[in-house]
Amino acid sequence: MTKYNGWSNYETWDCKLWLDNEPTPYEMISEHIHFLRNCGKNYKKNDIVYKTSQFIKDQLVEPYQPKLKPSMFSDMLSASLREINYYEIATAYYDDLWQWVDDKKTA
Repeated sequence: MTKYNGWSNYETWDCKLWLDNEPTPYEMISEHIHFLRNCGKNYKKNDIVYKTSQFIKDQLVEPYQPKLKPSMFSDMLSASLREINYYEIATAYYDDLWQWVDDKKTA
């Protein structure tokens, strides 16, 4: 597996970059994580990260995937999208938002 700028691959890095460059996705992801932490279900970090990774994929990426006719280009786009590590992206968002809180609790 080839690393890219500290991420598992180029596709994951690129997806995170685009999500970070728009205020709405960042706010939606932050609110989603905050909701899961405070909804009263006592989710552990791994549960929150998994649910957030599904949220990113299902709500912020896949709905905007263009519908292309079968072609070399549609195959290449589909292959690239399958390489995105949504769990890694969700972990980064969680850690940016809550790791310091979790660290304080265990200290």
